[in-house]
Amino acid sequence: MPVIYLEVSRCLDACGLGEVVKLAEEYCGCRVLRVYEDLVKLSCESEEVAMLCALRANCVRKAVREVAVLPWSIADDSLFEEISAEVANIASSLKKDDNLLRLCIEFYDPQSTFHVDLRENVIKAAILRLRKKGIHAVFSRSLPDLTAWIGALDSIVLGVKLQSVKGDRFEPRAPGRRVYERPFALRVELARLLVNLSSPSLESPLLDPFCGTGGILIEAALEGVFAVGIDLDYDNVRGARRNALQLGIYHGVDIVLSDSELMPFRDKAFAAAAFDPPYGRAASSMGRDPAFVLARVLDELKRVLKEKGRAAFLAPKSEEYSFLKSSASRICSIYVHGSLTREVWLVEERR
Repeated sequence: MPVIYLEVSRCLDACGLGEVVKLAEEYCGCRVLRVYEDLVKLSCESEEVAMLCALRANCVRKAVREVAVLPWSIADDSLFEEISAEVANIASSLKKDDNLLRLCIEFYDPQSTFHVDLRENVIKAAILRLRKKGIHAVFSRSLPDLTAWIGALDSIVLGVKLQSVKGDRFEPRAPGRRVYERPFALRVELARLLVNLSSPSLESPLLDPFCGTGGILIEAALEGVFAVGIDLDYDNVRGARRNALQLGIYHGVDIVLSDSELMPFRDKAFAAAAFDPPYGRAASSMGRDPAFVLARVLDELKRVLKEKGRAAFLAPKSEEYSFLKSSASRICSIYVHGSLTREVWLVEERR
């Protein structure tokens, strides 16, 4: 089984790392070997499986396959020689023809262990070794044929970059680009985070009891999960349907005008729920206390969620929501601005 490293950015504060770990273990079936500050080491069935995780997660920016590991016990004066020799071996084994090889070498070195001279020497020595093998290699950051990855971890890890993942890939379906927009609309990254953490399956539908403009429904449907939304505002129900039509996933959602405190569904109808309950000025709770509404909805979810069903949701960091500590698990926090920090919570039904 290949060993894969996923580089994770801080796009969702500490939540991004936790999201990747949960996806890897529960969605992709990979084994998490080690979690670093912004790097996750996995053992996966195949590279394709690892890439499924990387593309579904919000904050993964790079996927790398481990090829070789060198100990730190190598003397400093010969370290670049050993590394460059491994890089040359990797490049020559993957080279399929006699054309020009555009080689890029990237370093993962959060502690600045490799000094600048060593990095330059590695690149020069690797190019020289390849040319001695009859491969006309040049260093190129622009559209390289091969990107070698060198990580300064517990050992010196050498790998091949499988793919870079664009951070702006969700931008085309941002709230401001939809036909129906409201100030309370959830960012695409947060909607996908909640869907991912709720671990929905393709066999059972996902529920959003506060669907608003439909952001969570859209993210679930794009992953092949049938999603059902509830909202008490007719404009939101109509607008969420328009957004679903715009993005071509209307067949994968159902949106109901109803009160989420009294859901019109049979018992154990859903395997997962993901939602952003109303709070603040922009999102109305129809004159009711938002914390009280959330408490009532969590009680109702106990009825409609299947055994081991999960609900992932956001709530503001506030004493009014301290009751969540007894019924849910806090996953992480996302700083919004000076007066608002959102906390991500997870509830798992056990009967």
